[in-house]
Amino acid sequence: MSLKKGLQRAFVVAALGALSACAPGSSSVYPLKTDLSQVAGRPAVIFLHGYYGSALKDARTGARLFIKPWQTLMGKRPIALHSESLGTRPSPDLEVEGLFGNVTVLPYLYGLTVYSPLINSLSLNGANFVVPFAYDWREDLQPTAANLAALVESLKKAGAPRVSIVAHSMGGLVAAYYLGYGSQSVEKARLNWEGAKAVSRVVFLGTPFRGAISILRNMQHGTGYPWNADLLEPETVSSWKASYYLLPYLDPKLIGGDGRPLPLDLADPTLWADRLLGFYQHPVANPRIMEARAEYTKRQVALSRRFQELAQLKGGSAPPASLKILNVTGEGKPTLAKGYAPEEEKR
Repeated sequence: MSLKKGLQRAFVVAALGALSACAPGSSSVYPLKTDLSQVAGRPAVIFLHGYYGSALKDARTGARLFIKPWQTLMGKRPIALHSESLGTRPSPDLEVEGLFGNVTVLPYLYGLTVYSPLINSLSLNGANFVVPFAYDWREDLQPTAANLAALVESLKKAGAPRVSIVAHSMGGLVAAYYLGYGSQSVEKARLNWEGAKAVSRVVFLGTPFRGAISILRNMQHGTGYPWNADLLEPETVSSWKASYYLLPYLDPKLIGGDGRPLPLDLADPTLWADRLLGFYQHPVANPRIMEARAEYTKRQVALSRRFQELAQLKGGSAPPASLKILNVTGEGKPTLAKGYAPEEEKR
């Protein structure tokens, strides 16, 4: 079977799997793969997950904290970044455990299929060497792109005749940046198609190239379940560096109370203070923490706005003719497209 047919089958299986439920006793996780001894002579396929796509564990104890069944119902431990300096509820230091295959909600009763059908299909019954590339989906995306560049180089040195990338959702932003800039820093990046010269095929699955307004909603209201508002509360979501990379800087579509478009620029840090966005929605008495939050917001907005602009891959020379790209989008499911920013929410 060709890789193209395998990808078509994999996407269909994954799409169907996302709509179905499984009921395992515990969630399955693909561990970080470091042994490349079996790659020689086999085409390699790297899979990049999206937002929430990897399991996170306590760096000290090794216990998984994102996500276990009990957390869905009663978990109180947030998974924020820089909780001490940003004044969020205390969060432990976390590290990546691996990529989710499926997630159990209620043991033996209800669970969700995540990436296992896709990973299994991409292997083409063992013909391809599949690497589930798990990363910390809360962090800045450029370091992840640099790690992706290192992985591609390692696979080629290990004997892979060609390397392909399949990227879902936010993982597609990482892949796009890598194609154009390789491991370059955001501040000094120049389009040279460094990554595109090293891979043969790239598949994007539902990638928000121009951002998604839903992330701003989550930063304002959290993403906790109705029965557990503490799990992913607004301050936690605002502490994640990756949240800022998903903001729709290029086309925000914000509307006022009368339904008319507002000419607001999400890349302007003063807007966040004026409209009480992100951390500004939850002021604290400690001025040092408020200053840290302001600087954090300013830095992340500037860095992620630049990253998103670079990921459009515009200007400069054309990509290598040998590179093949497939961009898959969904139809039929309504997607949040506009944000409501009423005047009364201004400071």
